[in-house]
Order: sequence, then C-alpha cells, then structure tokens
Amino acid sequence: MRPSSGIPALPADLRQQLLAMPLTAGEKSEVARALLKLAPPRENMRKLSQHQEKRPAG
Repeated sequence: MRPSSGIPALPADLRQQLLAMPLTAGEKSEVARALLKLAPPRENMRKLSQHQEKRPAG
C-alpha cells in the first residue's frame, strides 16, 4: 500500500491551517506535498528514529 500523500496525510492542526488559506484546491495539494517532503508524517519519523536507535554507534 502506498503511503498517504497530500492534505489528508498532514497532522490535523496543520491540515486545518492549510484548508483555511485562500488558495485553490490544486495549490493546497501542492503545498501539502511540499510540506510532506520537508517533514514526513510523524509515523514515518517514529519508524526512522527506531531504526537509528538499532544501528551501532561508531
């Protein structure tokens, strides 16, 4: 299954702020995709941090 992208994948508070902006639907989708590239969803960040903890230091 492909990870969710776009507006529904954003955290609720950020999604609400984006939806309140005076942008077209296409512009909002572009912004959401760009934000997700900069800061992946929290679940992905959690998996990444768990993976990094398992790696040996050095």
